[in-house]
Amino acid sequence: MSFKVGDYVTRNSYNNDTIFVIYKIEDDIYYLNGVNYRLVADSPSSDLKMVNDKRNVEEENNFLSEIDNEVLS
Repeated sequence: MSFKVGDYVTRNSYNNDTIFVIYKIEDDIYYLNGVNYRLVADSPSSDLKMVNDKRNVEEENNFLSEIDNEVLS
């Protein structure tokens, strides 16, 4: 599969548990920023899975907002 800068992806080696956005590609190494976590990673394309359903990103955003609200209360 062909990925490009700006695509939302997860990593198979981490059970697809965190959503990342691709911010740079060099020599088949994809540089990733966590969407909802302060996280930076790199990965070969073979470890990436495209996030096709943007609702997953929205659901994760909503969940984390709820946690933040409870912590701040």
